[in-house]
Amino acid sequence: MFDDQQSGDFPEPGASASATLSKLDRAVCDAISGSSFALEELRILWPALLAELPADVAEKTRDQYLVAAIAIWNRYRAGDLPDAEQAAAALDVMCLLFDD
Repeated sequence: MFDDQQSGDFPEPGASASATLSKLDRAVCDAISGSSFALEELRILWPALLAELPADVAEKTRDQYLVAAIAIWNRYRAGDLPDAEQAAAALDVMCLLFDD
């Protein structure tokens, strides 16, 4: 869902931060797809990422996830995505990303 190109924009985070970003990408993708387990994992990973990365990098990461979640929500509103549960999952992810 999220390309590896984003890491080129980052000021070389440590191995721990890179691993957290990889896990976070997977958790966000799965949570937006409706996985309650991934949403719970995201509740743990997101604060860990915020603690590890500079604020501007964390903000870029949040923005990327929000773009994906908003796109799903907009597809649902336009009638292009009939899956209300996935739209609700995208909203859950958006709320979590702003709950810091």
